[in-house]
Amino acid sequence: MEKVILSRNPHLNFMQIFFASRLDEHQLSLSGQEAKHAVQVLRHKVGDQLMCIDGKGTAFEATVTQAGKQAVVLDILHTFTGWGEKSSSLQLAVSPLRLKDRFEWMIEKAVELGVNEITPIICDHTIKFFKYKHQRLEQIILSATKQAKRSFLPILQEAIPIQEYLSTQVDETSVKIIAHCQAKAALSTYQTEIQASPTMQIMIGPEGDFSEAEIQETVAAGFQEVSLGENRLRTETAGVYVLSAIKYMQGY
Repeated sequence: MEKVILSRNPHLNFMQIFFASRLDEHQLSLSGQEAKHAVQVLRHKVGDQLMCIDGKGTAFEATVTQAGKQAVVLDILHTFTGWGEKSSSLQLAVSPLRLKDRFEWMIEKAVELGVNEITPIICDHTIKFFKYKHQRLEQIILSATKQAKRSFLPILQEAIPIQEYLSTQVDETSVKIIAHCQAKAALSTYQTEIQASPTMQIMIGPEGDFSEAEIQETVAAGFQEVSLGENRLRTETAGVYVLSAIKYMQGY
């Protein structure tokens, strides 16, 4: 019988975490590369206990009952809701980069630092960026999710123009922040709001920064302007800086 545990930080000593699909109330399955890695690489067999996540905010301690190269079936022993997740949702809108490695690195670190949704936004100063493969970035996100011991798989949206992104930001309860080089207020100015809000939306521009028109449009959409200090940061550095600062402010 499955035991449900409402805990964000169960003391489980599992080095490997697997992405699983739920078959029913009592069983999970691993397929594709997850099954292959479990059986062919790590040599797991019937009776072994594995740590799994469903990508929707739940983790499971489960026992292998069928161990095939194409599919692994497990019985659920314990369920942990909200495992590895914050109580608030963090959304990052960031300009895609010209260099693939830098953009992939930023996506990986953003996931490790707790982001829930990533939207690449095309800005006036966004230079020609590489045509990233959505499937590859999703694999990077999955690996980073497991590495960080999270149970929610962050969502990667398709790249859209900044104006289209702004037109969808209507949540009045969210803390909305745009970081740019001309801003005066420090991020810490909004620490109280950041600690209390259930949702945060952060915008990071391209290496040429947001244009003046974009800043005006963003402020009109309810975003607060913040500075990340006197030094000029690369886009990927700025993204990691903001997410790290927010994580610190929230006490994580």
